[in-house]
Amino acid sequence: MPARCCVRCVHTRKSGRSTLPGKQDRYIESNRYPAVYPRCQKICYMKNFKSKFQPPCERCGGKCCEYVAIEIGRPTTKTEFDNIRWYLVHRNVNVFVDHKRKWHIEFRSPCENLTKDKKCLMYERRPHICRKHGIREQECEFYDSPHLLYLTSIIEFEHHLRNKGIDWQFKNNPGIK
Repeated sequence: MPARCCVRCVHTRKSGRSTLPGKQDRYIESNRYPAVYPRCQKICYMKNFKSKFQPPCERCGGKCCEYVAIEIGRPTTKTEFDNIRWYLVHRNVNVFVDHKRKWHIEFRSPCENLTKDKKCLMYERRPHICRKHGIREQECEFYDSPHLLYLTSIIEFEHHLRNKGIDWQFKNNPGIK
């Protein structure tokens, strides 16, 4: 049975082609007709042709070059919640949760090798972390947001915690109302 990649098609791994449900004789090759079903084409291509996929760095505008993100542990204690509150009171610092449900602290600080027209001055000799970014599904900002949750302020974070019913406050710290 072929692996289903979206509502509109069924992707067959052996042939590398997608067929529309109910129309077994009509095939759409994702690399020949990229505009037919953009979401389906992206997923089929990225899951089944990973060795051929190239991130669209030349068309993107350097979205991933505008920040540095470091993975942090999922907060579970009042101290960890308070640390995230502390991160968020700083300018150009955000916290996000990615599609793998991993927490990150983000520093909005553009790469010094990014030109005004959003081209990389050291593209051919860029670091390995830059080379491997965006080569997997839901990782490249050009296609989709890499965030499940994106927090830019202490107020947003406290609101998120209240909505989740999480007891995060120390007795002597009332937080922001």
